[in-house]
Amino acid sequence: MSRSDHFAATAAVENHHAARPRFSFIIVSYNTPTLTRAAVSSIVWHAANFSHEIILVDNHSTDNSVPSLRQEFPQLKIIALEENHGFAAANNAGAKIAGGEWLILMNSDAELLPDTMSSVDDLLCRHPEIDVLGGQLLNPNGSLQTSVIFNHRAFRFEERHQREELVEVHSIIGAFMVIRRELWRKLDGMDEGFFFYGEETDFCQRATNAGAVVRWSPRFHVLHHRGSSVKEGNLRATVEFRASVHHSWRKEMSEREYRFKIGMEVIRFFLRVAWYFSLALLTGFLLRTFTGRLRKYVHLLKWHLRGCPAGWGLRPAALERRPEKMIPEPQCLTHDHKAKSPSPLITVAICTRNRASFLEKAVRSVLPQMNETVELLIVDNASTDDTAEVAAHLAAADSRVKIWREDELGLSTARNTALRKARGQYVLFLDDDATAEPGWLAAYRDFLSAPPSEKIAVVGGPMYPDYEVPPPKWINVQVMGRPGGSPKCISHKDGPWGCNSAYCRDLALAVGMFDTRLGRKGEKMMSHEESDLNFRLENAGYELWWLPAAAIRHFVSSSRLTFRATMRAFFDEGQSAAIQRLKSHRQGLNRGFYWMGRTIAAPFHILVHLLVALIEWPLSYPKAAGHLFQACRYCGFMFELVR
Repeated sequence: MSRSDHFAATAAVENHHAARPRFSFIIVSYNTPTLTRAAVSSIVWHAANFSHEIILVDNHSTDNSVPSLRQEFPQLKIIALEENHGFAAANNAGAKIAGGEWLILMNSDAELLPDTMSSVDDLLCRHPEIDVLGGQLLNPNGSLQTSVIFNHRAFRFEERHQREELVEVHSIIGAFMVIRRELWRKLDGMDEGFFFYGEETDFCQRATNAGAVVRWSPRFHVLHHRGSSVKEGNLRATVEFRASVHHSWRKEMSEREYRFKIGMEVIRFFLRVAWYFSLALLTGFLLRTFTGRLRKYVHLLKWHLRGCPAGWGLRPAALERRPEKMIPEPQCLTHDHKAKSPSPLITVAICTRNRASFLEKAVRSVLPQMNETVELLIVDNASTDDTAEVAAHLAAADSRVKIWREDELGLSTARNTALRKARGQYVLFLDDDATAEPGWLAAYRDFLSAPPSEKIAVVGGPMYPDYEVPPPKWINVQVMGRPGGSPKCISHKDGPWGCNSAYCRDLALAVGMFDTRLGRKGEKMMSHEESDLNFRLENAGYELWWLPAAAIRHFVSSSRLTFRATMRAFFDEGQSAAIQRLKSHRQGLNRGFYWMGRTIAAPFHILVHLLVALIEWPLSYPKAAGHLFQACRYCGFMFELVR
């Protein structure tokens, strides 16, 4: 009896659903409680409109996370193994009790996005020939992640096929795989000889040989925190990867061919050890690039010379020799699937940090303007004051208010989280220290319900400053954007601004969302994050629109009106401008000339503005202050160039 058969025999799970679910999510967890909780939450939140079940296979975690997960998610079917038998064996155990038409193998460090399941369901319905389906994996910052495995190198494959719907591929990365249940049973699941690497490639290869259709689609996205599942050290993971390669060789080659291949491996690793030792010696063993690779190849060479013994990788050394005493701890409770409800048109997103006193005022200005086509999402960006309590109180008082906490500091990071977690077609950003004017939400709703163009990517409105104290004379008091008039298409140089703008969620995700190097981060007043995203959207052929009827009032505290704070703000703005400009000069020679020219010119700009400020000071104090601020901006620009 195989391990997976033994697991199934001991996991007597009572299924209370009369109807067979369409999807069975199988998550294998090993000491990743936070990521596992996020993965399950994303399924509960974003797959509620589809008949599904969630099976969690815990691979003998030592963090005692199973009881808390069972209590938090009573709908889970949990199998708690008494030994870590690897990714393939755990998936086989989960599949034995799965009842879904489709099995979805999902890493514990992966998360669904709002439209993931609707796109998957649509593809499966329109292409009934598909047997194995994978999607585009995204890094936490929204950039594309390798999602396809080839027998050969495929340079920037994902980027070159973003406009296609389905692509025939050799293998799918196992972080998110949709597999037909009948195919899984026909192939008897995954090969348990693979412990952590290579099992998805082997499965897809066997599926292709059996005549199955394996496809990859960039039409749906899955967030993947790559590398979070392996925490035992790079050397053990590297050895385990080579062990998986050896196992695949044993399946494909004769014993003689296999031994020859191992001999070539030893020669290859010996030459690499000699090469990286020479490089490390020439650099005085100071560069981690060379010393790290030297350490890796020395370790691999020692492992091969000792006969590839067990226990050097992630698999326990005595696993194969230990008697089978695995007693799963299954749990199956009913899951009341909600009736399908249409996704809202707009998600109002308020990203906040340590502004509990302002947050409630901002939310209260929006709630009376909401209807069934709008939801409100509060993203708490690692607040340390009473923000969490205020947000919880608002959510308890109104079910339309949702809360999500983002522990990584940064306004751009929080806004990216809102884009990923929102259910609305458009994500409308409102600053936490701003309030919506009457008719604000109605203006957006009317405009986006019947947009004048199919290429609209972002639309925004004016912002009226609400000063805590009268501004100094050297402050240029102006409204961001001209109120009045009719909606019109504009350039990225003219707005809109992040404090009052609605982004088409799918398009923002497609171009990489906000650059997390830009935007406010703690006390650092970086900027240009919205103009950078707007530029990329405009450069991709989409349109930016101005909506003068959608106005807000933005509070400006007295602390931001001091001379020192303004100088600091201009310095940070200069840094942001340098980051944005360098992004548009990515080619090596062109970037080098641009960097050299601006680095040489920046000191002259600073000197000119300082001289003009000195001359203007007795004549016009506001003009002199303006030139001094511009000098600070060029200082920030130059600082970022040479940093």
